[in-house]
Amino acid sequence: HNLVLKFYLVINKHFDQSKNGSTDFGNISKQFPSLHAFLAIVPDDGSVVNHQPEFAHATITNEAKIAIRNGSVLLASTILKLQD
Repeated sequence: HNLVLKFYLVINKHFDQSKNGSTDFGNISKQFPSLHAFLAIVPDDGSVVNHQPEFAHATITNEAKIAIRNGSVLLASTILKLQD
């Protein structure tokens, strides 16, 4: 639990969700336990967003690999916590 909180605080330190579009995820979350995770692999200044070649290039950087690994640990920890 403390590990999950530690990752949450680090990952969400500078996240601005106001730039994100909507999804149908809310419909699913009414029926099933859900988590809509975001991983920061580019600066959160709006200069690079998904569906751009720059974003595609950012996905293969070392920083992106670290974010994906940390996000995977966070998701796995959440699943293990739900097992308790």
